[in-house]
Amino acid sequence: MLVKSTNLNHIVNTRFNESKTVRKERKAVYFIEAWNRNEAIRKAIKQFEWDYPYYDIKIIDIKVELISDAGGYDKNYYRVTIIYGSIHDEDQGSDIPFLP
Repeated sequence: MLVKSTNLNHIVNTRFNESKTVRKERKAVYFIEAWNRNEAIRKAIKQFEWDYPYYDIKIIDIKVELISDAGGYDKNYYRVTIIYGSIHDEDQGSDIPFLP
């Protein structure tokens, strides 16, 4: 499976460069029961890899929103939105070999 997830800090730093390129972005929304945001992101990425096992896609951005705060010893509910795109959208000439 070829899913390339990038560092979220890198996404924030390169947001201006990515806005210039035209890309087909798609969204996958998951409702996750987890103890904290990090666990919700991990579970959503595992589910995302399960839903799209053989696609050449790249995760562009991940947004996490707290739906219900259970408090105490109960888990919280999060809505995790994964924005992804095809690897081939930005590398349009990548299959042409380099000629010196």
